[in-house]
Amino acid sequence: MYTRFISQLSANSSITLNESPVFDKEVFTQALNSLVKDNSKMKNMGGAFIGSSIKDLFNKPLNPFIIVAIAMHESARGSSKAALQKNNIGGIIGKNGLRKFEKVEQCIDSITSTVNKRVTEGYTSISKVGNSGRYCAKSVGPQWSAQVASFAEKLRAKYEELLKQKYDIK
Repeated sequence: MYTRFISQLSANSSITLNESPVFDKEVFTQALNSLVKDNSKMKNMGGAFIGSSIKDLFNKPLNPFIIVAIAMHESARGSSKAALQKNNIGGIIGKNGLRKFEKVEQCIDSITSTVNKRVTEGYTSISKVGNSGRYCAKSVGPQWSAQVASFAEKLRAKYEELLKQKYDIK
């Protein structure tokens, strides 16, 4: 089982948006929790991120590393004012400014839906989405993309480390 996870990760080293490797939800949640504060709205949400990422919203599963990384960047790892007061961990804007969600899971689904729309428009990498002006302002696209990619890589590395520990691989 471990080999299947690692081979999927290795094949996914460029971390594109629409590749979704097989995930161990428990280990993914542990990896996510290790990167957020105790008061984070993202705490214990690994299963929600994986579930949302693989929903058949537009017939294209997404890479949950990317969805988590966007949320981490947009919400100060789940501890921003918008996250804590509005359950908005994705910087999701509505008609009257930052949207309020009843549950964090609804915001996760909104992030996934937004990114999936970008993929169907041809924006299939973090940098393409960031530079498009279709998730963040074009003026901050390069910085946004770099920070999202950095969070995705930190999460991927922690996930792989914990996966190796779980399956006692040296």
